[in-house]
Amino acid sequence: MTTRRANRGPILPMPTTRRGKILFALGLIVWFTLLMMPCALFWFASGHELTLQHASIPEPVIHPLLQLGTVMNPKERGMKITTSFTTHQTETNLCVETHVNYLLWQSRGGDQATAFCDCYQRNADSWQSVSTNSGVCP
Repeated sequence: MTTRRANRGPILPMPTTRRGKILFALGLIVWFTLLMMPCALFWFASGHELTLQHASIPEPVIHPLLQLGTVMNPKERGMKITTSFTTHQTETNLCVETHVNYLLWQSRGGDQATAFCDCYQRNADSWQSVSTNSGVCP
C-alpha cells in the first residue's frame, strides 16, 4: 500500500486583482512594522530621540515640528512628545507655540503637560527673540 501526499496549496494565496495586491502589500507593511516595533522601542530606551524640524523658523532645535523621546528619571518613566507651530507671522514678527506632552506609565505627579510661546522680531536678515511666555500665544 502506498501513501500519497495530499497536494497542499499556499496558506495565503497570492491575490489576482489589483485591489487585492494593494491590500496584500499594505498588510505586509503593517506586519513588518509590528515586527520591527521592539527594535524601535530599544532604540528609544537607549536615550535616542526622533526629531522632525521646521525649515523656516528660528531656533528649530527648541521648536521641533515633532519630537519623540523617552523620560527615564528615577521617579518618572514614559514618553515625551513635543510639537510646535507658528501662530502669528508677518514680515517682521513671528510667534511660535510649543507644546510638550508626556505619556507616563510611572509618575508621582499630576498632569505635566506644558506650553510656551516665543515671539521673534526680524532685524535685517536674522530673527531676534522678543519675548517668551508660559502658556499659549495670545
